[in-house]
Amino acid sequence: MLAENRDAQRDALQALYRYYAEQRDTTGLFRALSRLVAVMPEDPAVRNNFAQISLLLKAEPFRARGIARNLHEAHPHDAAFASTYAFALFQSGDVKGAVKIMSQLTPEQLHDPSIAAYYGILLAAAGQNDAATEYFGRAEKAKLLPEEEELVAQAKSSLARQ
Repeated sequence: MLAENRDAQRDALQALYRYYAEQRDTTGLFRALSRLVAVMPEDPAVRNNFAQISLLLKAEPFRARGIARNLHEAHPHDAAFASTYAFALFQSGDVKGAVKIMSQLTPEQLHDPSIAAYYGILLAAAGQNDAATEYFGRAEKAKLLPEEEELVAQAKSSLARQ
């Protein structure tokens, strides 16, 4: 009900977002972010989170890819935006382009556990097994959503088969 009240909706939606993040409820996050992006369309972090969750759920992928591309172009040195855009490229089949975007980040940025998880996925898809294994090691401390954990597990499994 608070999410419908113009005066309280931003706080209510942000509280819902935090709740769903804590619960690791990706579908709930998508619902909250869908509303947040409508209420806060100029907030780059909200837009990036919407794009990332949309890509994970394969919900509104065309819109998500556009948002990710625009945010990365506007903020090329932001690791979160680069990671989302790289993931969008990966889902579109452009593994080489995805790895290129991520490789432009600094070593410190790539060592962030959640960024490292995505870089590991991309490196595994590109056949760079040793580097992927290194980044999966760095990603072990990441707080991932179930869908992200599944992506990491699939990439590790593909490494094990090779």
